[in-house]
Amino acid sequence: MTELSVEAQVADILAAVRKDGDAALARFCKEFDGVDSPVLAVSKSQLQEAWDATASELRDAFQAMAAQIRAVHEAQLLATPNVVVGGMEVAELIRPIRRVGLYVPGGLFAYPSTVLMTAVSASAAGVDEVVLCTPPSRDGSIPVATLAAAFCAGVTEVYAVGGAQAIGAMAYGTETIQPVDLIVGPGNRYVNEAKRQVFGFVGVDALAGPSEVAIIVDGNAVDIEQVRMAAAAQLEHGPDTRAFVFAVGTDWSAESFADVACEFETSGTVEEAVAKVNRIAPEHLEIYSARPQPILDGVRTAGAAFINTSAVVGDYIAGTNHVLPTGGSGRFMNGLRLDTFQRRIPVVAVVNSGVLRSGVVVAKAEGLSAHAQLLERLEGQQ
Repeated sequence: MTELSVEAQVADILAAVRKDGDAALARFCKEFDGVDSPVLAVSKSQLQEAWDATASELRDAFQAMAAQIRAVHEAQLLATPNVVVGGMEVAELIRPIRRVGLYVPGGLFAYPSTVLMTAVSASAAGVDEVVLCTPPSRDGSIPVATLAAAFCAGVTEVYAVGGAQAIGAMAYGTETIQPVDLIVGPGNRYVNEAKRQVFGFVGVDALAGPSEVAIIVDGNAVDIEQVRMAAAAQLEHGPDTRAFVFAVGTDWSAESFADVACEFETSGTVEEAVAKVNRIAPEHLEIYSARPQPILDGVRTAGAAFINTSAVVGDYIAGTNHVLPTGGSGRFMNGLRLDTFQRRIPVVAVVNSGVLRSGVVVAKAEGLSAHAQLLERLEGQQ
């Protein structure tokens, strides 16, 4: 019997969740997570208990991280246009998305940092209802640190369900989980395929999957051990992670990185290295150089760039979001930002009806007579 493709497997899971709701989630929790009698919803009292059980040092770290994320994301609020041009007054309303679903991976590691990244940025945007789905452990529980981070970030609802079935539950709704308007967060290939398949029925941020880092080293700006550690730190995320090192003007060789399993190349010039980075469009870009700005000026595609420091600073401390485009999608997608969680609604008023004449002419050229007649009526009203 031929094994189903990821696309087909995910389609079957989504169809089952849409049809059978909680019963399908329970079935998949047993099949994929080994949980015999799953309890999907986590109560608010459990979140409080997790926060109380968390060491004060970690609570302080969560609060500091949340404050940094909020400050950086609130600074991303763009000015709204309000112009009078061509006889039209054009403004814009900014409205937060009402209900957002966060997907936070589990499995090998717990990711309370991703809870904070997704939930705090949603909160900063003014989202009313923030829903978190994350895979349970084999005993059906969610790691205490993850729950504590959810409490710290003010998550509205938490559910112990992961994988493609969690995406289906947030998209279509079940008896326990009400549907959301937007799903954000990273995941494995099944989660990303599920996000791809539900897109259009519900919004998705991007297909943020296996982690990537590209490192450009110009001369002796950094020692080789730090670069090896930087590559290893990204590769720690899992077997699908990729790390690239492009060295210019060093005496390093591929053998120096053999035990790190990264992809090493020497480049004749930094321009050649940048060209390779732009083709890869990596999730993370690290630039080590005494003159980083000319290198940065050439960068066109990257999820986030780090100058003479490591991407792990962005994972925890910088406040920029670490949910970033992967798999080459940095060519056309941004990472998670404040405006990911907002809708912009143009608002138009006519202040000089004379400008409507051009619309009449174009509507007639398109053969849309009703459009033209309405514009002529509006033209005559002022």
